[in-house]
Amino acid sequence: MGIRRKILLGCISLGILLFTAGVTSYFELARLNETTLQTVDKGVTGINYSKHLLDVMEAVDISVLEKMQDIKSIDTIEVSKVTAEMDSITKKLLFNFESSNAINEVVKHRKVYEEMLKLMPITGTSEQTKWYFNRYKVAYLNLAYSTKDFMVQSQEEVLDQTRLIQENAYRANMQGIMALAIAIIIIIMFFFMIDTYFIKPTTSITTALRNYLVHNTPFEVTFEGKDEVSNLKEYIEQIIRKIKAGKKNINS
Repeated sequence: MGIRRKILLGCISLGILLFTAGVTSYFELARLNETTLQTVDKGVTGINYSKHLLDVMEAVDISVLEKMQDIKSIDTIEVSKVTAEMDSITKKLLFNFESSNAINEVVKHRKVYEEMLKLMPITGTSEQTKWYFNRYKVAYLNLAYSTKDFMVQSQEEVLDQTRLIQENAYRANMQGIMALAIAIIIIIMFFFMIDTYFIKPTTSITTALRNYLVHNTPFEVTFEGKDEVSNLKEYIEQIIRKIKAGKKNINS
């Protein structure tokens, strides 16, 4: 194999390695970036929906207290509006998140809470008070607690996904480090290859030729190889033999 092919092969090998490492790192980082955005978006979405549901419940609770002071029941139209809004929120939760115990608890307690709103008594303050503290408040707190539990679960899932992303990022960095280490090894091997097959033989030929021309010492260079440098050595030896043969002819 000639020197040019050896150098070309070394350059191509190094280029392929660096290109592969670069492409792999790019797609890995792109995947991590997409996963990170999805994880953060999912966590923020869950928290926002939960907060929205809690805000609706708080507004309804204030409305219930106001109705109790007027010794009235909540209007069915108001209940329908609240029910529709809560349904919309829970449907979004079910659509954006996989079915889990936390979401199922929210859905279950939401239905109980909505039914409880329809049962608000209209006959006297004492019955409304009992209904509020013994039944309504229990349904309200159950829904509030289940919603907050879902918020906590969403935050924990974000933290778990963040840890997983961190591990994947570490593996991606390790791939880059390994590729860099291999590239350094290839560069060192490439240098020794050039030094062995080109620099040292060329230096030996140059030194031997200089000694022959200056000090008239025999041109003796010994190295193994079948490439351009070895051909150069053989051509120089042939020239020297022809020069010596020419001198002999002149002297004779």
